[in-house]
Amino acid sequence: MIDLHTHILPGFDDGARTLAEALAIARVAESEGISCMVASPHILDEEALQRTREIARAVDALQRALDEEGIAVKVVPAAEVQMRDDLVAYLRAGLPLTINSDGRYLLLEPPFQQLPMCAEQLIFELLANGVTPIITHPERSLGFRNQPELLHKMVDNGALSQLTASSLTGMMGPDVRRFSRLMLEHGLAQIMSSDAHSPDRRPPLLRSGVAVAAELIGEEAAQRLVGDNPARVLAGRAVLREPKPVETAARRSWWSRLVPGRSGEQE
Repeated sequence: MIDLHTHILPGFDDGARTLAEALAIARVAESEGISCMVASPHILDEEALQRTREIARAVDALQRALDEEGIAVKVVPAAEVQMRDDLVAYLRAGLPLTINSDGRYLLLEPPFQQLPMCAEQLIFELLANGVTPIITHPERSLGFRNQPELLHKMVDNGALSQLTASSLTGMMGPDVRRFSRLMLEHGLAQIMSSDAHSPDRRPPLLRSGVAVAAELIGEEAAQRLVGDNPARVLAGRAVLREPKPVETAARRSWWSRLVPGRSGEQE
């Protein structure tokens, strides 16, 4: 399996604090059947943006340590970048924000509360500049839970979305779990990741999430979330999307299930 969103890189954010902790995270991942982890530290402010040039070197150092310890996990550089209206300018300036610095895919983090005014325009600008945004854990964003049609529109327009395994299994609460299930049922999650931050409190676990996904969308589609689709991202290839409902009635039903009391039409 490929874990496309982790905070394994030591000393960059609220993930691994030390090399020893990063190695412990990787050992858990290896035992889980994860062969590749994308190191994606949070990029939340100007200082973090400037540190992105250090990520590739830090990943190289971590990979050497993994190899020396005999841990069969490959680490790939990336960043989890907060939604901001000047993001495209930083990409044009050459900051290595995309996955593997290849310019094709970018992990884009929405706020946990309301979405910024620039969110929809930012998705458009990224796509127009040849960068496919992968919206990280949209199920944990109140903005998307209150406006599921906006996530639907973004994915329809070309964005991808990444579901967190622990959200689907209920570790993030019932509201997040319900939204996660409906994202899968309606083809609005193309990738499942762990968002690992530690070896114990928030470990790199995917199997339990895949098992729940298999009950909802079938084993083949569930495995694609942690296999073929993230592999395509790493290779810079197009990701296969699941069919999505397009009938107005189906959408009204979906929205009303996600947001109690909302019918999808003005009353």
